[in-house]
Amino acid sequence: MKNMKLCAILIFAFITLTNAQWLETTIGVGDGPRALVYNPTNNKVYCANYGSNPNYDSTVTVIDGATNAVITTITVGDGPRALVYNPTNNKVYCANLLSDNVTVIEGATNAVITTIAVGSYPRALVYNPTHNKVYCANSESDNVTVIDGATNTVITTIGVGDGPCALVYNPTDNKVYCANHHSDNVTVIDGATNAVITTIAVGDGPCALVYNPTNNKIYCANHFSDNVTVIDGATNAVITTIAVGDGPCAFTWNSVQNRTYVANNYSSSVSVIRDVTGIEEDQSQNTSRLILQIYPNPAKTFFIIHTNAAVQSVKIYDVLGKLIKAEELAEFNDEKQISLKGINSGVYFLKVNTADTEFIKKLIVTK
Repeated sequence: MKNMKLCAILIFAFITLTNAQWLETTIGVGDGPRALVYNPTNNKVYCANYGSNPNYDSTVTVIDGATNAVITTITVGDGPRALVYNPTNNKVYCANLLSDNVTVIEGATNAVITTIAVGSYPRALVYNPTHNKVYCANSESDNVTVIDGATNTVITTIGVGDGPCALVYNPTDNKVYCANHHSDNVTVIDGATNAVITTIAVGDGPCALVYNPTNNKIYCANHFSDNVTVIDGATNAVITTIAVGDGPCAFTWNSVQNRTYVANNYSSSVSVIRDVTGIEEDQSQNTSRLILQIYPNPAKTFFIIHTNAAVQSVKIYDVLGKLIKAEELAEFNDEKQISLKGINSGVYFLKVNTADTEFIKKLIVTK
C-alpha cells in the first residue's frame, strides 16, 4: 500500500513537472477573448475581448512579450472581433463587430489614435504591405472597407459577395481574397487599384482562407460542403476541390513541409493537405540515400550545401514567399558555398533543385 501511494505521488509529481515545462503561465484578460495579434516591433501581444451578451467587454488587453505581464487594457468599440498589425507604421487595428468601426492603436504607446467608421458588422482584417493598406470585411453590408495605413482614412469601399467573413493577402500577385459566406464565392481584389478582378465560385459556406506562398495558391474552407477549394494565385482558376472533415473552419500552413492544416469543427479532426506539386512526403524511392545538409545554420555571411545529389539551382525566399536570391549552378555534388551578401537577418526558406528532386530547407540568417 505504501509503495502504491508512493507510486501515485511520483506519477502526480511527474505529470505536474511535465505540464510545468510546457505551460509557462496563464494571463487573465477580458471577457470572451476572441482574437490575438503579435507586435514584433515592441514585443507585445494584443488580445481582443469580445465579451458576452448583454455586457460586451469592448477591450483589448496588451501583454508584454518578455514578461507575460499585462501592460494595460485599452477600451475600443463594441464587440472587438478581429485584429491585424501594420509593421510599416507600428499600429494595431481592431475591428469592432457591434459598433461598426475600427479602432487604431499606437504600437509604441498603446494609445488609441483614432476610430474609423466602416461597414456593418466588421468581421475580418488583413494588411497589404505593398501599398500600406488595411482591408476590413463587413459581413452585414456585403462590402470591404479599404483603409490607408499612413493616414488612417478610408480610401474606398468595395462591394463583394453576400456575408464576407474572411480575408487573405497574396503578396506574389498583390491581390486580396475575400470569402463570402452566404453567396458561396470568393471575391478577388486588385491590391493596387482596389478594383474587383473576378469572383470565384467555391463550395457551400466559405468561411476561412489561407495563402501558400511556395506554390502561389489560396485555400478556401467551405464550412457546409465539407471541402476545401484550391485556387491558383496567378490565374484565379480553381485547381481542385478536396474533401475534408465535417465543418472545416480554420487553416494554418506549414512552410517547412508545404502542408496545409484544416480544422474540422464538427468532426473534431484536422485534415492535412499535401501539395502534390510542392514537397512530396516520400520524395522518391531513393530518398533514404539522398543527403542534403545546410550549414552553418544560423548563418551570417554564407552557408554551405553538402550533398551527394547533383544540385542545379538554389533559391532563397522570405517568409512571405518573396524570391530574395536565385543562383543557377553548374551541376555539383559534395559541397558548395553560397554568399548571403545583401540579405538581412531573418528566417528564410531554401529551395534546392536537383535533376529529379526538390528540397526545401529552413535557413536562419543572423548578422
